[in-house]
Amino acid sequence: MNFGDNILIICTYQELMKQYRKILKEHHLNIDIEVMDNRYGKDMSKIFEYVAQFQKKGKEVIITRGFLAQQIGAHLPFKVIEIHIGAADMFRALYPLAGKGYTVGVVESEPYVKVAKQVAEILNISLNIYLVENVEDFEKGLLAAKRDGVDVVVGGAWHSYEEVFFQDYGIPYVVVESSVESIENSLQNALEMYTFSYEQQKKNELLEKILSFSEDGICVLDESGHPVLMNTYGEQILKEKEENQIEDFFAEIQRQMLSERDGHSDTLVEKIGDEYFLIQKIPLEVYGDSAGTIVIFKREMKIRDDEYLLRMKLSKKGMHAKYTLQDILGKSKIIRELKKRVERYATTDATVLILGESGTGKELFAQAIHNCSLRRNRPFVAINCSALPPQLLESELFGYVDGAFTGAKKEGKAGLFEMAHTGTLFLDEIGEMDLSMQTRLLRVLQEREIMRIGDNKVISVDVRVIVATNRDLYQEVLRGGEGGPLLSLKYFGYYDSAFAGT
Repeated sequence: MNFGDNILIICTYQELMKQYRKILKEHHLNIDIEVMDNRYGKDMSKIFEYVAQFQKKGKEVIITRGFLAQQIGAHLPFKVIEIHIGAADMFRALYPLAGKGYTVGVVESEPYVKVAKQVAEILNISLNIYLVENVEDFEKGLLAAKRDGVDVVVGGAWHSYEEVFFQDYGIPYVVVESSVESIENSLQNALEMYTFSYEQQKKNELLEKILSFSEDGICVLDESGHPVLMNTYGEQILKEKEENQIEDFFAEIQRQMLSERDGHSDTLVEKIGDEYFLIQKIPLEVYGDSAGTIVIFKREMKIRDDEYLLRMKLSKKGMHAKYTLQDILGKSKIIRELKKRVERYATTDATVLILGESGTGKELFAQAIHNCSLRRNRPFVAINCSALPPQLLESELFGYVDGAFTGAKKEGKAGLFEMAHTGTLFLDEIGEMDLSMQTRLLRVLQEREIMRIGDNKVISVDVRVIVATNRDLYQEVLRGGEGGPLLSLKYFGYYDSAFAGT
């Protein structure tokens, strides 16, 4: 749409039309112009009927003068730009009357009256005001002016009536005409309105595009909980529900969120049809006041897929296993047997304990198991348990929430179990882990759930765990040492120098 396509200029007299055409030509603008003159007089119903037809022709903005502009704006669905009467326009009309002792009557609407008062005060002219709020007030004002002995009437309605109409009242009428400046100002206002409208329309279309391409269902509810906007995918999710059921559905979601254990929640898992969705609620505020709610539906499978892609990206930043079975060199009987075990253990998700002296390549075998398994394209996360004190190791493994301890990040932190989700977590030197941590680790392996430090929410994890140590756990347990919980894990190797065999 080009500037001017949706604009109509309604001129109330021929000279105004000529002025507009001249200015439009100078500025290379193309805007339709209609001249009203006095064809309908004071019959506002016919005037409205005449103007209304232009809405079907794509006109949205009307530029016109004074009382007509106000009436169209009040009764018809157009954006109206009034050709304002400026002080210079009023000065040209009143200046010839100054110093003659005239009593001047102003029979017009509020904008005219306001400017007339300012100019009359400068010119020291006495004014009688007859305010026009509807079409009948104009004749009443003329009658009152005649009765009050007014010498001359000033206003903008001269061209809307036959000349004989004013002659009947026997009062001279001075018309206030629009100047070039007022006309150019009206066009500038129209340009600003067009620009604003265009930018708003562009933003709305962009928003609609964004919503339509979103793979989440998005619905906007007003303050009463009634859906006012929904994207295509949101409509697909709720397509089986009748219109009256949709509002009840959102009300039930709100009720369930309020009944959560902690008193409120902004998320909920709900089965809709044959699928599970994570439903999120976001309060919508405008200038600090509540304006409704945004509800987002995320498919469970989509969340899993996104999580997988994210972890794949993370794997490119070092969270991957670079060694494979082919990187294990050597032809000894022990090495051949260990390679067979790698292939056998890779077919399961069982947790494996690798025993071997330092320098015998325990992580090499752990990576080989990962790369032979179905998790080969998922994250491989490794940590040396002996390198961290127990409390720091706990936060690294399980993560923490805001305020869990002094120095904790405000946004919290995901632990290595979460980062290794759907992949493999390798815990080296696990023999250095204290007994309480070993016990907690075994519980995670059994339940496949973790809890961040400082939190009360359980997070499900799908992680294959491989642990390694250079300590002889059997002998240590026999001597009364720690390490007992680890002996419940499936063995990969034995504590001797055979790992170094070639």
